Amino acid sequence: MGGDGIANVTIKTIAARAGVSIGTVDRVIHNRDGVKPETRELIQRICQDLGYQSDAIAKALAFRKKEKHIAVIINAPERNLFSSRVKEGFDSVSETLNNYNIFFDYYLIKSHKTDEMVKILEGLDKEAVAGIIIKPLVKPRVVQILRDFIGRGIPVITCTSDIPDLDTLCFVGQNHKKEGRIAAALLEKQLNDGDRIAVITGDLSVLARKEKAEGFIDHIRECKKKIEICENLETINEEDVIFLPRRIRC
Repeated sequence: MGGDGIANVTIKTIAARAGVSIGTVDRVIHNRDGVKPETRELIQRICQDLGYQSDAIAKALAFRKKEKHIAVIINAPERNLFSSRVKEGFDSVSETLNNYNIFFDYYLIKSHKTDEMVKILEGLDKEAVAGIIIKPLVKPRVVQILRDFIGRGIPVITCTSDIPDLDTLCFVGQNHKKEGRIAAALLEKQLNDGDRIAVITGDLSVLARKEKAEGFIDHIRECKKKIEICENLETINEEDVIFLPRRIRC
């Protein structure tokens, strides 16, 4: 008999009833990956019917009874190609997570203004979220609200852009300084000594943009060619404003 099962009910019994291998049952009992949702549900139902209740199964069944909602705060996909790919990634795993009563609630940033992000974060207090995934602005009010959530035991994951010195669960994204340096290295190959260039970025309160710009500028200053950065322009987030060539003093 299984070490934590009712008499005469073993993992082998459950596997035979479900028509699967003993290893598959073991993965379900210990809540490991590699089992189709419908197979996992069948095995858990058989365990219940037969009265087999390991600690792992009991926890898994209890977990499934309560919905958990994770807030995902990213740019609106129709306004940002990169965000559309990020959302595709979430959508690709959402069906599997839904089987465990875990749901993504999307809050899509339209303007990337601080007030908009703060309003969304403050609204989450009423939603009883289980966690937050966010592409954040590095603004004092945003950072403070996220720090308050973390202090209350709500995990926060930053994606695409990180926040320094914030005790997040993790950051998912690329090395932005290296990205900027690669862009500068490619541009350098097309330039000659004495050429002058302008650096035009988006709102630098997004750390990803700030780090990309820093990496780009660092490489230009360190390269062997004498290339002058004559302008370093930070654009604003209004869609109807464009920096025309006459604004660049090169």
